[in-house]
Amino acid sequence: MADLDETDLSDSVIDQFAKEGFQRIYALERRWPYLQTTFTTSTSAGIRSYLIENIGDIREIISIVDTSSSGNRFTLIDHNNAEEVWLGNTDTPSRPYFFSIWEKQIHLWPKPDTTYTLLIRAYRNPSYDWLTSPVPLGFWHYAAIVLVVLFSWRITRRFRR
Repeated sequence: MADLDETDLSDSVIDQFAKEGFQRIYALERRWPYLQTTFTTSTSAGIRSYLIENIGDIREIISIVDTSSSGNRFTLIDHNNAEEVWLGNTDTPSRPYFFSIWEKQIHLWPKPDTTYTLLIRAYRNPSYDWLTSPVPLGFWHYAAIVLVVLFSWRITRRFRR
């Protein structure tokens, strides 16, 4: 194998391969334990929709729980089905029991009649600042990223010939 230097393979190309490998690993499995997080938010009376980005850096919601004295765990339902049920005269505020996700918003069904404190368990989005740290995410995660990058680089070189 020949010696490679900056002119043969620039740092920006290596960084791009590393980022691609990192993204492929995340695409294979979304539920990494170190991405688990919990957020708390409150509802407002008569307000159905809440922007996810205002709650936190959420990638995937696992559950929403009403933590009030008579709390409950919300059930995820299809947004279209919810609109069929809570439409017109049937859309009166009361205790929400269901939620849907549409256009990066959490929609509560029926819309809340008062303030409720919600506990949201979710997976956060991964951070891409790992290129600036020497050993990101711990040794095994780093080793997996390096392997994917090396395989990607090798396959790319094979197809160029």
